[in-house]
Amino acid sequence: MNLYVRLAARNRMLTCSREVHCAIRLSSWFRHAPYSLMYNIARCESGFRADAANPSSSAGGVYQWLESSFASYSVAAGHAGTSRFEVWPNVDTAGHAIATGGPGPWAASQGCWG
Repeated sequence: MNLYVRLAARNRMLTCSREVHCAIRLSSWFRHAPYSLMYNIARCESGFRADAANPSSSAGGVYQWLESSFASYSVAAGHAGTSRFEVWPNVDTAGHAIATGGPGPWAASQGCWG
């Protein structure tokens, strides 16, 4: 990816960092992950809410990352040390996971998005 495209993406990311739908579009493009899959998983998991929290587990954020899973996946996605309740790290970590390994982390909710 050339420098101009990377800078444009970075500037767009800063603009999108707090808006869930925009972040999904950007991460899908940036990570080459299927937009419709990312959109549907987020819709099922949290209703696009960054503050969504599961009272029965440590799952939280747009993609309902478990605390331990987010800690691991976020490092690989370049978001080490961030919170799963922050829009951009949550969404882009999901984009990275889907692009590199598929939707496995969300297999339990496949009946909703699949």
